[in-house]
Amino acid sequence: MFGCQTQVNKTSAGSIAWHASVPDAIQTAQVQNKPVLIKFGATWCPYCVKLNEETLTDSTVIEKLKAFAVVQVDVDKDSVLADHYQANAGKYGGVGIPNVLFLAKDETVLKHVIGFREPAQFVSVLDSVLVLNAEL
Repeated sequence: MFGCQTQVNKTSAGSIAWHASVPDAIQTAQVQNKPVLIKFGATWCPYCVKLNEETLTDSTVIEKLKAFAVVQVDVDKDSVLADHYQANAGKYGGVGIPNVLFLAKDETVLKHVIGFREPAQFVSVLDSVLVLNAEL
């Protein structure tokens, strides 16, 4: 298992209820029949900070995220987990950050988006994932 905390945390990104670990998010997804959103980033990444400050504080995004079990992964603090999901930062030979991985409750990959998205773009991505998830 990855992560050692078991509580849901609210961060400065509005009132998003972030899970403390990927297993916790997956468990919630299974119980509540939701897709999982895993946001990979790092404190040194300017576009990760921009995503947190501009997109994840948007009220429409926050409302839409209630349909997901959400968790954040710092690629520097948990590079093993980032490697496991092939989502590590470019400086580690990976795909680049920020990136967001969407999983079905059975951990099937629904979508993987890389890079910053404005709020309206991010809502469109979230909507498309919800449609994909409903088709399963």
